Amino acid sequence: MLARSPRSVQARLDQHDGVPSGRGKSFVASTATTMSSVGAPALDSSTNGAVGVGLVASNVIEDAGMPFIVPSDLPQHRLLPGWIARFFHSEHMTFSYTEVAAHGSVHRHHHPEEEVWHIIEGDVEMTVGGATKVVHAGEAVVVPSDVEHSASAVTAFRAIVVDFPLRDSVAGVSTR
Repeated sequence: MLARSPRSVQARLDQHDGVPSGRGKSFVASTATTMSSVGAPALDSSTNGAVGVGLVASNVIEDAGMPFIVPSDLPQHRLLPGWIARFFHSEHMTFSYTEVAAHGSVHRHHHPEEEVWHIIEGDVEMTVGGATKVVHAGEAVVVPSDVEHSASAVTAFRAIVVDFPLRDSVAGVSTR
């Protein structure tokens, strides 16, 4: 069961000037300086957490060789107005925990990575190729490699977006 309505996501975005964590803007800077990677020394903020292998985040816990991620602890990246994402990577995929304000949108575009959007909360109108549909919480969208697609928030929404293979940037913002 979802704990928050799309209205509460929008309220959190408004309350924190587009930073939905409830921690305010200072959280991004403080997290960037404490990031470390599994099996590697701590990194400074100038690297923005980038490493060549493994997962990068201050919240990765190694337990019997299995890393765990706490997405709410990841640094936030403002991709577009009202569009916030938190990224982490597996060996071959990029994961984005995304929160978008009502009426936030991303223009029609394409990229070489295939992409899956799992809508966790709210509603988003998505166009993939020539097909358009309002996608609701609990539904998913598969975007094949190099197929034009766009998204427009009908309500504030949350989604997990997964790209394969790894994606180094989204909307000109580093995912590392």
